[in-house]
Amino acid sequence: KLQFLYLIGLDQTGGGRRGFGGAKPVARTMMFVAVFLLVATAACVAKRNLLWMLWCGVVLVWRGLRNQIGPLTGKKAQPRVRNICQAAVEGVPDHLRPMLEATTPHAPCFGVAARNCQFLEGPTEFLESIVREIKSARERIVVAALYLGVTERCRRIADAVDAALTANPRLTATILIDYGRAQRKENGVSVMTLLYGLVAKHGTDRVQIRMFMVPLCGAMFRHAPATVREIAGVQHVKGIVVDNSTLLTGANLNDNYFTITQDRYMWVRDEAALADWVERFVTMLGEMSYRAVLAGDQLEAVFPDGRPHPIFSGPSPIPTHEFSEELNQRILEMLDEDDVLSDRADTFIVPFVQLAAVGIEHDSSMLLSALVSAPACELTISSAYPNFGDGLCEALGNSAAERITMLFPHEDSNGFSGASGPKALVPPSYTTFLYSFLQGLKRAAVAEAWSKEGWTYHAKGVWMPSATIIGSSNMGHRSNNLDAELGFLVASACPEFSARLDRELALLRKHTREHDVVKTHTSREFAHKLLLRCVTGTLYPFL
Repeated sequence: KLQFLYLIGLDQTGGGRRGFGGAKPVARTMMFVAVFLLVATAACVAKRNLLWMLWCGVVLVWRGLRNQIGPLTGKKAQPRVRNICQAAVEGVPDHLRPMLEATTPHAPCFGVAARNCQFLEGPTEFLESIVREIKSARERIVVAALYLGVTERCRRIADAVDAALTANPRLTATILIDYGRAQRKENGVSVMTLLYGLVAKHGTDRVQIRMFMVPLCGAMFRHAPATVREIAGVQHVKGIVVDNSTLLTGANLNDNYFTITQDRYMWVRDEAALADWVERFVTMLGEMSYRAVLAGDQLEAVFPDGRPHPIFSGPSPIPTHEFSEELNQRILEMLDEDDVLSDRADTFIVPFVQLAAVGIEHDSSMLLSALVSAPACELTISSAYPNFGDGLCEALGNSAAERITMLFPHEDSNGFSGASGPKALVPPSYTTFLYSFLQGLKRAAVAEAWSKEGWTYHAKGVWMPSATIIGSSNMGHRSNNLDAELGFLVASACPEFSARLDRELALLRKHTREHDVVKTHTSREFAHKLLLRCVTGTLYPFL
């Protein structure tokens, strides 16, 4: 269960290896007091937002000590067990059948043609393909991302949407981003400023800007600045739909991701059923979100009247159960939709959804099921932020995989590389996480660090012969417990698809080298290791 104890690293749900969940009640109380004093001290030093920081500290201590916070819906929820998609199971090679037998009863399966699946190689091709597809749109444009940048390259996307809407009166555009990120400004300009022209010119009927707030985020940090609010959860779903084509990716939409950040990108073209489902999913989240409306010469974020709010009502600092329960049920309905197959299908796609704040832990459970049922082969896992949990460790330990390779960014290619202050500890913290994970793994695994001068690494997913998992999740504690995520299992019987998948992985590994994580960790100075242990042991649920 997701509890406030867990939110500050005191995991009561089983005594995690890197948390303090195994501590006795007295020790736990002392830890809470220490955290509260730390929060209060930080507030005094910063001399900013003192009241909200102290309030959050009080709520953490009081609720944690009384152990009153459970899942926001009162229980975890999984979609009902459906029939196995026999067409998909029989349509893939024998070694992939157990994986589809384990996953298809819990989500719809979409049969597509492998010839319509295209992997992109890098950030430049990523941007150019988005602009090209949007400009040619005739029916719909749907964009879901953590945020949209405001640089000239990002403006190309907004300009492409504008040109497409102008050329096609029937076309509509929906953009879903995180509420907190929508409030951020770069050089005095926010994404609301960037998109104002679109809404003013084409109206809110044709251009819908939605900003989703994770409910736990709202409850915990109601009065906090937007940058701090992100700590407790963000809208992390990524994907683009243009007419009947869908882009599966984990990339954000800002300048770095169009120039110097390596991610994964897979277009599934001319497959209406998959595009319809992704559009309905994004629309559903959008209906539970803030929306941008015209307010004079700017856009204002407002929440629709008559809908449960993601923060709370009344004096209780707990998100409304109405919001959580409604969102929970709507996601379950999406996962309970019928399979859509065709005679030409030789590739099968199964969506995974994660939003633990409302009891949906579908992605994490389906990932473990897929790994446990993986064939005897080489299994490769990549994460930009490898803060994996014990469940993944156990699943890999029980997997039939003959070789396990972990891809992760070298500390110089981490997204926080070069940061100053406390953020400078983030890259070595992930090395410490990976060290702890490999120490707990019951079998040998090879760690390979990705490094390219001046670049960062953001690719995540799983590769095995003829199958992959691709999407927004980094498969770590944050993805599993805080953020909204969307991923896809893709399994194919087509040799050409398998060759394209192998080529994608080979291009990523072109910049990797085997990395001795143990040596890196143990060679640090004692004070540095102690500091990293304190940071990772306390803050690992947020990283």
